[in-house]
Amino acid sequence: MTQVAQTTSLGHLPHGERWNFDDSVTRVFDDMMLRSIPLHDVMRRAVFELGVEFVQPHSDIVDLGCARGEALPGFITTFGAANRYVGVDVSAPMLEAVRERFDTDRARYWPRSPIWICGVTIRRCAPA
Repeated sequence: MTQVAQTTSLGHLPHGERWNFDDSVTRVFDDMMLRSIPLHDVMRRAVFELGVEFVQPHSDIVDLGCARGEALPGFITTFGAANRYVGVDVSAPMLEAVRERFDTDRARYWPRSPIWICGVTIRRCAPA
């Protein structure tokens, strides 16, 4: 019997006591966002429409907490190779998914657009 990867967040429960952006969450993340944030598509469109007002040629467009990279394609399609696109996340499975997505999509849709995907480590800090 072939095992099919879960792509719906229905019935998804975190493993362990803490919520983690692990492989199982990464697989269902897009569905999870659509189901848990009212008017998610309206929010995405509003952020894009506001963001395009501030983009300058030859600048970096940075998506902090890029997850699977849903926010960047509109900017890449609109501004192309005139800008550099940077997706940043702390979750290794999310970074793997977004790198795979842009490796595939870049060749097809944006062959000349510079897209960087970066992992970061956030350490707990306190005010000085």
